[in-house]
Amino acid sequence: MRKYFLFISTFGTCLINAQLVREITYGVSAGAIYSQMNNLEPMIIPQGVYQNYSTSENAKFGAAGGVFLNWKYPTEKISVQPELYYSRQSTDFKYNDKNGLNYNIKFPFHNLNLGFLLKYYFTDGFYIGAGPFFTFSLDKDALTYTSNAEELSRQSGVYFEPDAIVQKTLKESFEGKDYFHSAFAIGYEFYNGLNIGFRYHLGLSDALETQENGHRFKNTNNKVSAFSLQIGYRFSFDGHNNF
Repeated sequence: MRKYFLFISTFGTCLINAQLVREITYGVSAGAIYSQMNNLEPMIIPQGVYQNYSTSENAKFGAAGGVFLNWKYPTEKISVQPELYYSRQSTDFKYNDKNGLNYNIKFPFHNLNLGFLLKYYFTDGFYIGAGPFFTFSLDKDALTYTSNAEELSRQSGVYFEPDAIVQKTLKESFEGKDYFHSAFAIGYEFYNGLNIGFRYHLGLSDALETQENGHRFKNTNNKVSAFSLQIGYRFSFDGHNNF
């Protein structure tokens, strides 16, 4: 709770200070996001138990969209931009071994992100920015499991647990967490209201928690990193650019 209070206090202070500025705009944005969660193999596969296998953690494309406010300091070439946006971010964990078993675990999380950017304008439109965000996980058990176990069982006669049972076990063992990340942005705002931006999102805290289980799954530090491309449109409140 302490870290949440600190984040909200910092966020609120920026909003209060920004209200002194008269050049205020608001807008909407949407775009694509390419994200990945790391450190999945040591979480899922116990060390020293399995041999002759390979794994991969694959970043996936998703979508993002939301709303923003922009308080601009024209004389200082800086602005504060609070944001609230939804993102669908996914990572695939793939496993293959010498016996022919392969499976895919997907972590398709739906998130709500709240934070702000501090932006610096090199020109009237071109800017760079950075800022903290807090990500709320909206579906903490979002996980799917698929494999070739049924086909392999028919061929070899070896019994494998059905995919539905394995998926249920995994959902009970792994739970998405709310986490912090930092965003680093570069973009351009056109005079007609359109804007385009590119961002790198750096995960700062653990995004996945391993519950107590009897399957040797470990609790590791799994952070999310992502790249996103966003297109938006901004509006002015009124002729005085004020509430």
